[in-house]
Amino acid sequence: YGGSEYDAGMDWYDGVDWCSNDATAYWCTSNDAGGAVENESEGTSDDLTEEQLLKAFNILFGEEEKQLLGYFKEEGGVIRILDGWNPDIFPDNSDFDDAGNNFEIEIAEELDLITAAGELARQLERAAGNPLIRNHFDLNTERGLKRYEKAYKEGFKQGRQAAVIGAELYLSGAQIFNEAADVVISLAEAGNHLAKGELKRSALSLAGLLPLAPGRVVRIVFDRGEHLIVPNAVREFIENGKVGKGFQSHAKLVAELKPAGKNHSWHHLVQEHDGNLARFGKTKIHNEANVIALPNKIHQQITSIQNSIDFDITNSRTKKVYEWIAEKSYEEQHEFGVKLVEYVLTGKWPK
Repeated sequence: YGGSEYDAGMDWYDGVDWCSNDATAYWCTSNDAGGAVENESEGTSDDLTEEQLLKAFNILFGEEEKQLLGYFKEEGGVIRILDGWNPDIFPDNSDFDDAGNNFEIEIAEELDLITAAGELARQLERAAGNPLIRNHFDLNTERGLKRYEKAYKEGFKQGRQAAVIGAELYLSGAQIFNEAADVVISLAEAGNHLAKGELKRSALSLAGLLPLAPGRVVRIVFDRGEHLIVPNAVREFIENGKVGKGFQSHAKLVAELKPAGKNHSWHHLVQEHDGNLARFGKTKIHNEANVIALPNKIHQQITSIQNSIDFDITNSRTKKVYEWIAEKSYEEQHEFGVKLVEYVLTGKWPK
């Protein structure tokens, strides 16, 4: 993962922790539940900092939420990390104060990084109700109203869910960080707080909730040398049915994608066979929205199920799974392909 050599602004793995640096300092995200540890020339501290909090917030939350944070800052809003938090006064571990329109969000220093990011999102939701911040949205237009509603409600509903799942993974020792512009969820060093299947299932759930960015991927590291790569085009198709960039062949598609990795390969969610190619066309099969990278052994298990007769899946004692699913629409085949991957990874069919 980049070894021990690094440049300013680069992330690397030091054999124990994932680390980042700028020109003056470096910091590593520990596997301990205590979270990120920043190492500077003056010494080492495991206290939560605003810089760490905002980095976690930017990973976990979408564009509307980030824009709302920008409006909060424009109006002079201040984020304070407070030690000695009194849970009897503020049981939620955070608070928003707009007395005299002096905006201040306070976060308990004792929180782990991802839970703190969730609290920041929750208090920004409260801040959105203040007239000075609300005025940044053009409420006289339908678009402005929708943007405000998304920032105030739906975006944060999803964001809080992401933070809850992220905190659960974080407490298990999983690591969540940026690698260039992509998001990595690493389970490689996770402990026994969650069963392995549940850990993978939580990681897949979190991957589905993270912000979308064109051309980017979410990479879930299971164990050393084993990972799953999910292009954001796959997630966008799941969310809104938008088909990604298509190609005339599998070779041209994988040449455009990131390398799958050693002992890994790109797997079609909607299968590549003559029937599907004739029905849907090459560019929908060889499409960025239709492939994920898997360990070869997982790919082989999926192929084995597809070539089997499984009454529990097909309700048929004569049809093979791939014959049964081939009769469905592209959207239904894609949904089944995603569920089949999750089943093989976790041992449980998703609902």
